Formats: sequence, structure tokens, C-alpha cells
Amino acid sequence: MLSKVLGAAPAGLTAHLAEFNEYSRHALNSYVHSGIHPLRRVREGFPVEMAMNLIRISNGLMHMAYRMLAMLMGSQRRMDKVTHLYKQFTDCCPMAPSGQTPGTK
Repeated sequence: MLSKVLGAAPAGLTAHLAEFNEYSRHALNSYVHSGIHPLRRVREGFPVEMAMNLIRISNGLMHMAYRMLAMLMGSQRRMDKVTHLYKQFTDCCPMAPSGQTPGTK
């Protein structure tokens, strides 16, 4: 299902989903199905890099949700505001695979 969405939707709106799939889906699947990942995190803790990536991905998913809301509202002003905010906080957000800000061409 995700591959069809990634193939059909604009890259600016799907970049966060693709990154989430690459870095988080398998670990979250381990949590849901009582795998080894949660046991390792309890025993070893969260590496700083992993924690930072999780925060960035979470922020990126929220950005995508806000963009979708603005799009559904039909408000270009809100879309522009969300894009501008993303540009202000690139240090704590993921970047699109091409290095561009999601939602821009």
C-alpha cells in the first residue's frame, strides 16, 4: 500500500512517510509484536542518534499532517505558513530525499 502512495502522491507530501518507513517501521513492528527491540532499549537505552532521528521523524509526520489539513481547507496561505515554519526548523525536521523542503519544487 505504501509503495502505491509513494508512487502516486507528490514527493513533498510523501518524503516523511518514506523516511518513517525506512527508519522506524521495523522497530515499531517489534514493539507491537513483543519483539527484541523493546527489550534491547530497556537493557541498552536509547542511543542519542536514534532518539534524535525519532524526534525528527515525528516532527516530519506532524508537518505532513498540517500540510494535509491546510490542503483540505483549500488555504494557500496556511500551506505557505507551514512551509515557512518547516524552513525555520530544518535542524529538528527530516529533509526530503532530494534535499529540498517538502512541499516545494
